[in-house]
Amino acid sequence: MRMDLARGARRHLVLPIAAATAALALSAAPARAATAEHFRTLDHPGAGSGSGQGTFPSSINNRGDIVGNWVDSSNRNFGFLFHDGRFTAITDPKAATGPFQGTTPIGFSSRGGVVGYYVDSGNAYRGFILVDGHYQPLDDPSAGTAAGQGTIPQSGNESGLIVGLMVDSTNHLHGFTLRDGHYTSVDDPHEGAGLAPNGGTFLAQANEHGVIAGGYHDSINVTHAILYRDGHFREFNDPHAGTATGEGTIGFSVNNSGTLVGFYVDSSMVSHGYVLRDGRWTTVDDPKGVSSNLQCINDRGTLLGTYNDAAGATHGFIV
Repeated sequence: MRMDLARGARRHLVLPIAAATAALALSAAPARAATAEHFRTLDHPGAGSGSGQGTFPSSINNRGDIVGNWVDSSNRNFGFLFHDGRFTAITDPKAATGPFQGTTPIGFSSRGGVVGYYVDSGNAYRGFILVDGHYQPLDDPSAGTAAGQGTIPQSGNESGLIVGLMVDSTNHLHGFTLRDGHYTSVDDPHEGAGLAPNGGTFLAQANEHGVIAGGYHDSINVTHAILYRDGHFREFNDPHAGTATGEGTIGFSVNNSGTLVGFYVDSSMVSHGYVLRDGRWTTVDDPKGVSSNLQCINDRGTLLGTYNDAAGATHGFIV
């Protein structure tokens, strides 16, 4: 079972499925439209080529390491770390191994750790943190345990903050923060009453200043990107985003300069990556795809994303 709003929208919002900034310098590259030669495709050699299959990178750190997952031709899910041109498997030993099950690393945390989730034999989502080869559970006590419910940690920062989303026993979606063993639910006051995946709030990634990128679904299931910090929400909507059900803007990653990336869904229900920097919106679409999104931006200005091909398979890319 997947936790994406749409295939290719890999930082997990849910189903059949992150304000203050520092004055750090960023390359001007993300503010310009990227050309074809800037895009480098990232495909795991075992990935399937059918609809809903492929390679789904989720996060890139400042060293250029990438975590994500790939889906084979039998729709089985496998986690990976991509480092120095090589894929290394990430597999929680408690993960189930059937179609739409498996392990999905999503982000990096402090001390070089990796956070993500696995799907158990009952198709519930179970969070984990991987540190020094050891898998430790991260399960919000308010999360449900039935199929389609559970905990999905999405990222952490060096101060020890972990953020993500969870689905409770009533199937409602909530963002959460985790610090020093304490979980706090985060719900945007403008969210709709719909159940996951079409209602609620999600948190995707935290920078070192405690600013968190994410979003919420409103009463008609339009999504809106947010930056959240210390109880305060700030909303962002790409001017090219549609405003009908299933459309809108998603916030996935904010770096330490305050540059926000994610994707928007236009009025034709096509997704496009975006970069928001200094109030300027720039669309970033891989020219090889029929739809694209951006998953992450690191402090070097490197962009990580995915595109879907005409067959519906997903491919990673680096800009």
